[in-house]
Amino acid sequence: MPAIAPAPTLLAPTASEFTAVCLPAREDLVDVEIKGGPSVSLLATAPEVRDVREEVRRILASGVTEGGRVVLREGNNLPPDVPLTNLQAMYAAALDFGHYV
Repeated sequence: MPAIAPAPTLLAPTASEFTAVCLPAREDLVDVEIKGGPSVSLLATAPEVRDVREEVRRILASGVTEGGRVVLREGNNLPPDVPLTNLQAMYAAALDFGHYV
């Protein structure tokens, strides 16, 4: 019987890697909706709310907003121990650094 190969390790791309590899050409972004945001681990463990704000600023400046259809949310299922101050910082940063049509 042949050996079963181990499952590959999956790594989540950084925002810059996502932008460089996964986003369509800017003219095609009109029909694309992107949902995402800071990683759950950052939201759960960021020592300062400014770390969350900086990550939101970085994400919004990465080019994901070019098509105008971005839903900023936690990166995945949100665990119950995430500090409320970090969530508040994420949404406040979206208001400060985002742009709206």
